[in-house]
Amino acid sequence: MIVPRYGHTAVDRNKVKRRLRDLVRTELLPSLAALDVVIRAAPSAYAASYDTLRTAVKKAAPQLKQPPQPPQPPQPAQPAQPAAGDGK
Repeated sequence: MIVPRYGHTAVDRNKVKRRLRDLVRTELLPSLAALDVVIRAAPSAYAASYDTLRTAVKKAAPQLKQPPQPPQPPQPAQPAQPAAGDGK
């Protein structure tokens, strides 16, 4: 859980952290397999109501349920083809 200061007090940051922790516990954990998730609060989270934060967490949940895509291996470089009509 990352809640940057954005010019707010520790009390404000802790309030946002408590709200987000509770929403993750009640909204995300019951429906997700074991995985690590990092949540970074935006500046607007300080002024958002609990219901607004809940909506944002629910909106992000489907993205977390998708299986991660394996990294694509790099494509081998193609050898340079001689230009047609070189006469060689």
